[in-house]
Amino acid sequence: MARGLSQAKLAAKTRIHVKLLGRIERGKRQNLTVRTLARLAEGLDVEPYELLRAGPAKADDAEIVSMLAIMRDADRPMRIAILEMTRKLVELGKRKRWP
Repeated sequence: MARGLSQAKLAAKTRIHVKLLGRIERGKRQNLTVRTLARLAEGLDVEPYELLRAGPAKADDAEIVSMLAIMRDADRPMRIAILEMTRKLVELGKRKRWP
């Protein structure tokens, strides 16, 4: 685990189960919730978008790349607001079953 934290210490700090952290670290878990991403970023003392830069972007992910650019240029309170709004929109979308 990076930053000198064990998975157990990071799990306690972020309130993310240690087994989930292990799957994330091994690349076995790719569909993280916004809340998990935000907790992990806070626990590692990085911005959430920095955790998303590890892999190459796909050509059809232009919207995601655009959103990351907006977040990169925003200050921390704005990033937090964007993450919270995104979480709420995703939850609303699940209830309404948007295409």
